[in-house]
Amino acid sequence: MRLSEAIRLGAMMRSQAFRTLLRDDGACALGAALLAVGARPEEAVRSALNRWPWASTVSADCPRCGRSRTVFRVITHLNDRHRWTREQIATWVAGIEPADVLQGQAPLGLAPYGADRGRGALAV
Repeated sequence: MRLSEAIRLGAMMRSQAFRTLLRDDGACALGAALLAVGARPEEAVRSALNRWPWASTVSADCPRCGRSRTVFRVITHLNDRHRWTREQIATWVAGIEPADVLQGQAPLGLAPYGADRGRGALAV
């Protein structure tokens, strides 16, 4: 399942939460994606990295303030800082996510995070 699809599906399962991945009655955008794919809370970060590895290595600019971060970090930034709805975040993700990418590879046209700075990739 694509990350944008998972965010949309999970958004239907719980209300939106801020500054936390998951709680009993809510989930942030990334938490919603993990709910949608059945990830267990204790393995949430590992599950996200395994399901959507490109989102931890690809750099993107925040569409609101322009700050460059990994896609996972932009998702949490949009959710917590700019208070975008999960549907808005999913639409943004759909516009940048790869249609088909092999696990562990950056999609064509997007540079790995830190490539222009001489640093390695940052984990979520």
